[in-house]
Amino acid sequence: MATGIVPDPPNLVASCPVWTRRRFFQAMLAAGLGAFIPAIGGCSSTPSVGAIREALQALRRQRIAPPPFEGHREFRGVVHAHTELSHDSTGTVEEILKAAGSAKLEFLVTTDHYTPRIFTEGLDGRRGSLLVVRGVEIPLGCTRQGALTRRCASVLAIGLRGPLVPGPDGEWDLDELFKGLRSQGALAIIAHPRGLLNQSYFRYADGLEICDLADTVRDRRVDVPRFLLKFFMDYDEYQDEILLSLIVERSNWNLVEWDRFTKTRRFIGLAGNDAHQNLSVFGRQADPYAL
Repeated sequence: MATGIVPDPPNLVASCPVWTRRRFFQAMLAAGLGAFIPAIGGCSSTPSVGAIREALQALRRQRIAPPPFEGHREFRGVVHAHTELSHDSTGTVEEILKAAGSAKLEFLVTTDHYTPRIFTEGLDGRRGSLLVVRGVEIPLGCTRQGALTRRCASVLAIGLRGPLVPGPDGEWDLDELFKGLRSQGALAIIAHPRGLLNQSYFRYADGLEICDLADTVRDRRVDVPRFLLKFFMDYDEYQDEILLSLIVERSNWNLVEWDRFTKTRRFIGLAGNDAHQNLSVFGRQADPYAL
């Protein structure tokens, strides 16, 4: 597949912040979280917000569009997004559609945690110029890696046409689940693949997430208090992808697994947003759909 040519990013020069009243209170709050030095920034290697924004703008200006690839075209969209139909999301249908319009998306794949309400109240089909594809997220079990790390895998059933039936105890028979997805022509994408208990389920799947923002944040949980503090103390400066650029790292484990599968068969690799819009503190939304 043809790809755009992106130059190396400009050097980001760290700066020593000037002490202001806001910096002082920020440092005091951070001290309570055990993150005094990271919060005030000191003279660390962390680039300033302005430097990151300038670097991102420079990359956009220098990007070279890929040449036309006969029979193919690019579509702008988001996969793995939750609405208030999920137990862990507060975002409304109206809010997610508004954010999709602002981002000029051409498609949106919703993946609410399974509930029959998805098929009566959930999004599906055309909404103006936006194509919404209905999907669901169904758990595949959890693994524990170390004392503090618990990972839970799931399957994203994309393009599901009708309800599925769990077992009498509410649990899923996973072999029957994958058969049911196949019978409806739905794609089965393994989400949060590092948490998969039974690696054999990869053979039933059509692909995996090679990147998931929730997994990235989970892997850097030690830094989360500092990131959130930056966000709330400098709220106006972080109203775009700046905060994400500080958090996101390449998921090498996922990429290695994807590469292993693609050597033997066609296997889809997806980058999942895992958008929930469910983190609000003092009226400020830390994870709006638009971000």
